[in-house]
Amino acid sequence: EDTLATYDGTHAREKALYSTWLAEAYLDAREPERAAVVAGQVLEAASGVASARPRERAAMLMRRLEPYRRLPVVAGVLDRAAGDATPLPSAPPTPGTEPTRP
Repeated sequence: EDTLATYDGTHAREKALYSTWLAEAYLDAREPERAAVVAGQVLEAASGVASARPRERAAMLMRRLEPYRRLPVVAGVLDRAAGDATPLPSAPPTPGTEPTRP
């Protein structure tokens, strides 16, 4: 937690990724409420990052948090994640494989 606090907005990708590992550690330690707080921070940090990896890890966290939905803080972060769900950008088509139009 102390190390993550030193990262500023210019390191959003790293902060999001490292925070997912911290949230996982809290889940492994049976601390779902603390994991949910960190997961909320992950969502915030990953929202402006063009990298898919933080969003993939955040999705994994949401799946792991789901069994704890009865806890208000967990329900809040799960609802926020569902509302913030933005699809990953699709890869551009490979040249020569574009669909043809009738």
